[in-house]
Amino acid sequence: MVPNAISPFGGLTRHWDITHEWAFTPNNFQQLAPLAGFDSRVEFRECGPVVHGVVSAARYLLWQFIRAGIATRFLIEVGDTKGGVYTMDMLVRLHASHSD
Repeated sequence: MVPNAISPFGGLTRHWDITHEWAFTPNNFQQLAPLAGFDSRVEFRECGPVVHGVVSAARYLLWQFIRAGIATRFLIEVGDTKGGVYTMDMLVRLHASHSD
């Protein structure tokens, strides 16, 4: 789990925890994974609200509304959603490279 530099909220997490010296974008991992000997297949997951009751369901729905706004902003500005991972933290899974 790393601070998400593509998120408008990523700076909050990066500066909240002094162990986070870097923030990353999904594109950073897609470039770095093969260079570090991992498979080029990289998985990303947002770390947003999970529904487990009425209040969390409301938080989830509000987050979906905010996500849509962020995606729209990126589409307007650069013509791309930039991977669609917008939470301040993102979970990244790298896969071992299978050498033949």
